[in-house]
Amino acid sequence: MLKQLILSVFIILFCSCGGTEKTPSNKVSSESKSDLVNKNKPITSIVVRGIGNTMAEMAFDKKEIKVKRGTIVELKLINEAIESSMVHNLVITKKGKADAIGMDAISLKDQNYIPDSPDIIAATDLAKPGETVILNFEAPAPGTYEFMCTFPGHHQKMRGVFIVE
Repeated sequence: MLKQLILSVFIILFCSCGGTEKTPSNKVSSESKSDLVNKNKPITSIVVRGIGNTMAEMAFDKKEIKVKRGTIVELKLINEAIESSMVHNLVITKKGKADAIGMDAISLKDQNYIPDSPDIIAATDLAKPGETVILNFEAPAPGTYEFMCTFPGHHQKMRGVFIVE
């Protein structure tokens, strides 16, 4: 009886542990982080912060991200906002496609504002204020790409350049 009680308490404590960190799916690849790491490629860790609490203030703290080709990118998006309307994601697109994808995303609440598009390289889940989301993906071919937030009204202001060397 005592063993069952201890086991029950352990299971409850184990299952209730957690936090705000989520690991989103990659819209392009179904590989898990362990699958990616098992490819024996170097890992590049990037942290991008969503800052500001109004439409006028909102921004990413980085306007440019550089990675090496053939690396596994671990992208951590930290939403530092406290205003509930400041929900963010980070979507990497082919160059010249960000505006069209940003406009397509506006009505896609059921898809977390991420269109089904071959022009999307990778996309994080939505991060509510105070949350962190992590995305792992393999760097695409060398070139210049764009990144942005596709939450409605954000894509024109929250954007930058993603460069693979």
